[in-house]
Amino acid sequence: MKTIITYYSYSGHTKKLATELAAKESADIHEIVEENRPARLKAYTSGILDVMREKSWAIKPTSIAWDEYDQIILMSPVWAGNPPPPIRAFIDTLPSGKAISVTMVAASGKADCREKLGSLINGKGSSMNEFKVVKA
Repeated sequence: MKTIITYYSYSGHTKKLATELAAKESADIHEIVEENRPARLKAYTSGILDVMREKSWAIKPTSIAWDEYDQIILMSPVWAGNPPPPIRAFIDTLPSGKAISVTMVAASGKADCREKLGSLINGKGSSMNEFKVVKA
């Protein structure tokens, strides 16, 4: 079974966990990158407002050959209890008919965005087959 781990990381915590998991699982890895990365202050102020308004941020294009993968793992930090704006943009690129496993990385070890992410993923014709939260 071929696996890809896709992740977004602003501070580096999620990147570290995604890289460790990819090495452990012998999985391919793909970083989700914003087209215009905001400075830390802007990310944590207007970025949080964008999260609350359910806005997306433009991300750099991906060329993932989805058909090659049996398992897709999406890893993301939690911002104000929600997925950050780049994750919303990335979900728009997901293929239909795939099962997506989601791991949210939270400083508190808690996230209440399972239903929101499931709805976004289901809206693309895929399904969320696993949701877990790990502490950063």
